[in-house]
Amino acid sequence: MSKNAIILPGMGADPRMYSAPYYEKLKDVTFAPWPRYRGEDSLKAVAESVIRANKIDQNSVIGGTSLGGMIAVEIAKIVGLPKVILISSATHPSSVNPVLKKLRFFAKITPIHLIQMLAGKANTREKNLIFSMFESADPKFIRTMSTALFNWQGIADYPGSVFRIHGSNDRMIFRPTQKVHIIEGGGHLISMTHADQVARFIYDHAGSAGNREK
Repeated sequence: MSKNAIILPGMGADPRMYSAPYYEKLKDVTFAPWPRYRGEDSLKAVAESVIRANKIDQNSVIGGTSLGGMIAVEIAKIVGLPKVILISSATHPSSVNPVLKKLRFFAKITPIHLIQMLAGKANTREKNLIFSMFESADPKFIRTMSTALFNWQGIADYPGSVFRIHGSNDRMIFRPTQKVHIIEGGGHLISMTHADQVARFIYDHAGSAGNREK
């Protein structure tokens, strides 16, 4: 059976962050939205909600950007998936910039200056899209996850393979030092600013789910 890859967005984002044409060429890859927030207060609880919403099973491949990658790790643990794809994401909260905690205080007033500073450079179109996605996000979800991710146990008890891609200038989640594909000059939003390279990375590591359209 052909595997279906589920790729999650970052916190405060949605599938529009994967709107570049490069992603459209990937077959059997679903860029999934966050399920409706129902008060989940841990990454594991959100992972369980994502599993139900997307019918994720052992025939799936899972990955995500930033918080989406951390949730993907929890999904892989719960379902027993052999690998996970992390895009600008973390394997432990110690690598997350503690400034992110401040988002829980600003969730209702869109801290665009903070996002721009931590995300790195983006062109005008991407900045406008960042504004739109963040304004559409559930502030309660952002506020809760901004704290919950710092209580996450990380990837230590996950036995599977982890494939990571990261920007060298990411200020939101600090640059990993081992077993990672680095995009030089990339910030936190490489899914948008370097979509060609990120799409290729998904293609290379999602197995049969990454097949490209001819």
